[in-house]
Amino acid sequence: MSIFYFSYMINILVAGMIIAKIVFTCVVPSAHHPAYSWVTWVLAVACSALIVWILQGHLRLAEIAQAIINVLFCTALFSADGDLAFLIKGKRRWPSVSD
Repeated sequence: MSIFYFSYMINILVAGMIIAKIVFTCVVPSAHHPAYSWVTWVLAVACSALIVWILQGHLRLAEIAQAIINVLFCTALFSADGDLAFLIKGKRRWPSVSD
C-alpha cells in the first residue's frame, strides 16, 4: 500500500462527513440567500463526485472535484476575512473597549 491509498481514504471520509453535515442540517428555507443554497448544493455534488470517482479509479476526475471543494473553502475563508474561528463557530468575537 502506498501513501496515496491513505490519502484517498481520508478524502473519502472527509467528503462523506461534509455530505452528512449538509444532509442532516435543518435550515428554514428562507433563512439564507439563495446563493448560499447553491454553494451548498455545489459542495455536496463535488463531495459526492469525489467519492464516486476515487472508488471507480478515475483519479484525474477526483482531482477536479477536489479543486472545486478547495475553491469553495478558499472563497469562504476569504469572505470571512481569514477568520477560521468564524467559519467553525459561526460567530465573531468583537473586541470590547476594555481589551
